[in-house]
Amino acid sequence: MTIRCPWCRYRKIEAIIGLEQTFAFPKKFAAFLHLFGYPGGELYDAYPEYMDVLPSLAGNNERALGELLIQLSKDAHYEADALGDLRETTATYASQHTKVFVELIKQVPIEKRAHLITFLTDGIEDFDAYPQYQEAIDHLSSLGEKCLAEEFQVAREQRQRQPQH
Repeated sequence: MTIRCPWCRYRKIEAIIGLEQTFAFPKKFAAFLHLFGYPGGELYDAYPEYMDVLPSLAGNNERALGELLIQLSKDAHYEADALGDLRETTATYASQHTKVFVELIKQVPIEKRAHLITFLTDGIEDFDAYPQYQEAIDHLSSLGEKCLAEEFQVAREQRQRQPQH
């Protein structure tokens, strides 16, 4: 997914004809970590600028954004900062674009899907402060996706049984 970012003052990663400054968001978790991870990510200091724009892209690119978030999250592991933002952006997408999320996540192999769902709970100490996760469960249930909603519930329960960090 390529996004136009006039505020992108760090480095032009990919030029697209007709767009002066663009950023080709990484499609693989390793590349995402290379750019935004701590320590040493090339764009670590600027990750909020990039992560904050992602949800706004769903209006015109709902499926493409979902594909990107699922592709990144299925291999992700939780750390603070950019990875925490990725986790929250993915959970928000799942809660707001649930029908497309379901279509896309069902294409992911079961072990990667389980990893993605677990990633969405990693680092969460207070699920009351993370309402998009429960909203995703509620929307999954309302769409008749009881098994997928149960996978989300089980992941949350497992996380809640872990000691707090």
